Amino acid sequence: MTTLVPRAPYTPAELEKLYHPGDLELKQVQVFLRHGERTPTSDRFEHLGLPVYWPFCNAARQMKNAVLLADDGKLAHDDPKAWDTLNWQRRIDRFGPDGKRIIGKGSLTEDEVICISGQLTDLGRQTTLALGQRLRHLYVNQLKFMPATISNASGIYLRATHMSRAQESLQQTFTGMYLPDQRDRFFLPAITIRRSADDGLYPNNYGCPRFNQLFELFSKQAAAKFDQSPAMDMLNSKLRKRMPDNAMVAVRGHPALAGIMDTNNARRAHGLALPKEFDDPEVIQAIDAITVQEWFAGFFKNREYRSVGIGSLIGDINENIINHIENTNSSFKLSLNGCHDTTIAGIMTSLGLFQGEHWPPFTSHIAIELFRKKDYPTESPKPRGTFAFLTGSAATPSIGRTPSHELSAQQLSSMDGYYVRMRYNDRPFTIPGCRMPGNHLDGDESFCTLAAFKKICDKMVPRDWKQACNSNLDKGVIAEENIEAGY
Repeated sequence: MTTLVPRAPYTPAELEKLYHPGDLELKQVQVFLRHGERTPTSDRFEHLGLPVYWPFCNAARQMKNAVLLADDGKLAHDDPKAWDTLNWQRRIDRFGPDGKRIIGKGSLTEDEVICISGQLTDLGRQTTLALGQRLRHLYVNQLKFMPATISNASGIYLRATHMSRAQESLQQTFTGMYLPDQRDRFFLPAITIRRSADDGLYPNNYGCPRFNQLFELFSKQAAAKFDQSPAMDMLNSKLRKRMPDNAMVAVRGHPALAGIMDTNNARRAHGLALPKEFDDPEVIQAIDAITVQEWFAGFFKNREYRSVGIGSLIGDINENIINHIENTNSSFKLSLNGCHDTTIAGIMTSLGLFQGEHWPPFTSHIAIELFRKKDYPTESPKPRGTFAFLTGSAATPSIGRTPSHELSAQQLSSMDGYYVRMRYNDRPFTIPGCRMPGNHLDGDESFCTLAAFKKICDKMVPRDWKQACNSNLDKGVIAEENIEAGY
């Protein structure tokens, strides 16, 4: 899959069914969005005529950076007057034969809009802007859940991975929801990021050694399963003659099957040409199916894979929900999280929801929605008082990351009357464990009780992600951890 074709806005009848069953009221939304269309992350298929330099990034003409105006001691660095914005244009200096610089190849206009590897393109900005507009139509215009004008008191939280395409996609989506004239003049959006080694907003091979090992093991399992399969034979019959040096097409080949898919998806989205075999529906489907298995089967099959791969983020999701219920200072009504395809599929597969799905298209999104029964009598856990240390209550950990079996009766009761529902690209999904009696809203299994949702999530949330990432190294896949997702 390449560019997402969004469905039409919900009709009034659909809206009533989706958002007003059983006298429920929407309380919180967490949106996780894959970045928009981008250039490939590595150069491939130049020998087939695919250009190395893609002229699809007009943002290169509109670059802006904060600059310090003076450092003479008269203005402190935290004084806004000490800063200004430098507007500039980026041009790409090419490296030619014999180490010679190639300057000004092609028209000046083309030189000014060349993208770098993995960069969000004009099309990616367009589709993420459109996602923000769709979110505004739903949550502002139709549901009146968010205000028409955003302000510091509106309860919005913005987060992205450290990668620029995720941050820029988040910025575009936010802009689609709230254009400049739809923001309070004192509102300055804050985007939260983490350093790459600590980033749990995507399955982090680089920051988590144990996850990297498990990923390699499951990748090798996929290679053993598919490299001699009829599907791979078909791919070789059609694509091998197009590979560099006539290389075999294989899961872990050179290029890897995932790399072939990445470049093919990116160039198809932007209308660039490769030989006809790369547009063959049978080829596209086979590569997609095998690569989905290679990258995401581990989330479905293995609890430890889920824990070190996406468990930290699942813990964040739970904690965000509980913070909202407890009305803490860190609570919000809506969050937008700029992330990646592996985030989207990782969350879905870890909850048992991605079976039979294609690789997440560009600008795919998940909405995790919290509902509460109107006028339901609940009692939130009491805040810790000044003298809580006398009773020991100050040591009580957050409900969000504490396993349900360790919670007090009062803490458990605080979740009564709340339900969680997940939508992927505007389609509601039902977590398998939520189908069980007592685990869902009467008449609609997609509305999972918060208590059931938390218990399912608890099984993959590590007590200490960093410690888990550095445990069981070189032990292979632990058989006892092969537990199916979603329960």
